[in-house]
Amino acid sequence: MNFLNLSIGELIGIGGAISAAVVALYLLDKSKHRHVVATLKFWTPADSRTEMKHRRKIQQPWSLLLQLLSLLCLLIALAGPVLGPSDAGRDHVLILDTSAWMGARTARATLNDESRAAALSYVKALPSRDRVMVVRADALATPVTAFETDRNIINDAIRRTQPGASALNLAQAFEFAQRAQAQSSHAGEIVFAGAARVSDEEASLASVPKNLRVLQSNGALENVGLRKIGLRRSPSAPDTWDIFVSVRNYGLKPRDVGLELQFGGAPAGSKAFSLKPNEEQQAVFTYRTKAAGYLEARLNSRDAFPLDDRAVVELPKEKPLRVVVYSNEPELLKPLLASPRGRFVDGFDARRG
Repeated sequence: MNFLNLSIGELIGIGGAISAAVVALYLLDKSKHRHVVATLKFWTPADSRTEMKHRRKIQQPWSLLLQLLSLLCLLIALAGPVLGPSDAGRDHVLILDTSAWMGARTARATLNDESRAAALSYVKALPSRDRVMVVRADALATPVTAFETDRNIINDAIRRTQPGASALNLAQAFEFAQRAQAQSSHAGEIVFAGAARVSDEEASLASVPKNLRVLQSNGALENVGLRKIGLRRSPSAPDTWDIFVSVRNYGLKPRDVGLELQFGGAPAGSKAFSLKPNEEQQAVFTYRTKAAGYLEARLNSRDAFPLDDRAVVELPKEKPLRVVVYSNEPELLKPLLASPRGRFVDGFDARRG
């Protein structure tokens, strides 16, 4: 038998210290204290022989023995006993959150820095015979190492981990880890290190691995960001764009922020938002242009995660299209293709054929 969490020496040392403390409590005489009371009417005289008798031996040895056995069993359970060869290590999968949110800053560092520090501490505490697979998880779960015992390789893979540009797909990461451990005869833990910022659908994830350990980073940060941005040409005017922008308050406090639009460096619109916690609002703009260029949406919010305060979309140039139709009845197709405002074509040539 060997232990996963403690060595034999550590188990004996901790057990001996606790046992000595328990035995000392059994042998400890209670010191007498002098109390001043208003009357002795409700007090009965104590047996003077009992008062003068000092405790020289354990009066309840069976109770002491049961307590020591209980403490020993508890320590053995915490030590993690394993039956089998002493060199049979376990295979752990370490999932590192590399979503874009891990770039958010806390009071001391970024969430990614906290996650890496927690992962390094976990690997350091593992027995040297255990193997670890490092997996980086954002929209895709990407293995960085195989099941590896070399701590230098594992630590280097952890230190090189950086936030990506996509959201976290937690269900896929768990599924990959379970498939990797299914091929191992000594499966260990699935360890997730990160903020675990996921959608509402993934928050209600039902199939959580039973052997999951979470090294949670502090993800409760105040943040207001752009949620969606969409554009389309106006149905009534081909040189006009309808612009839709959604802004969301991810934090726990109300926030007042301003949204500014620019096209080619020139102002294209603005709107002020007053957002409650976890509230999302939408703004609609119209902008007229026939030229190509970049439309930029920017929030004037200073928060822990500035990467979602700006978005840029390229608008294409409006190009006229000439259509040639061969038909025996071209007049029937002309209302379909022709546009009085010239949205689709600037000329129409219908030929019989």
